[in-house]
Amino acid sequence: MAENWYYVQKGNRQGPVGQDVIVSMIAKQELRGEDFVWKKGFDNWKKIKYVSELQATEQPAAPAIPAAPVA
Repeated sequence: MAENWYYVQKGNRQGPVGQDVIVSMIAKQELRGEDFVWKKGFDNWKKIKYVSELQATEQPAAPAIPAAPVA
């Protein structure tokens, strides 16, 4: 059974939604590390940046551009 997540956007509580929706919103930068989420089992609302299940969803930095070959 999928867990129900809630999030705060523009000062309003939204949800319930599945974790896949939260992950998608983070990937699209619709939610950021400073935004709050909650699910059953949490004592209180938590910032996304402190929720371990959502940490792997942050986009990695782009790799460095390789140097041009020297002729």
